[in-house]
Amino acid sequence: MGDQEGGTEPRYVDSAGAARILGLAPVTVRRAAKAGQLPAVRIGGEWRFLVEDLRTLPRYRSSPESPPGSPPEPD
Repeated sequence: MGDQEGGTEPRYVDSAGAARILGLAPVTVRRAAKAGQLPAVRIGGEWRFLVEDLRTLPRYRSSPESPPGSPPEPD
């Protein structure tokens, strides 16, 4: 059940782990998950992120746009 390539189970990380992968602050990751901007599930009241999903997302920091949940840039 739930086999991935190589027969291993999917790997999930918490918001701190997702933040490290994405190069964002944990609070930004949690806000983006709550807003539906990052794929995540809540388990026991904590956000969990599938590592494979995070690695397929565009890099927020390499983009000229602000990461999800950031205030707009002043003109």
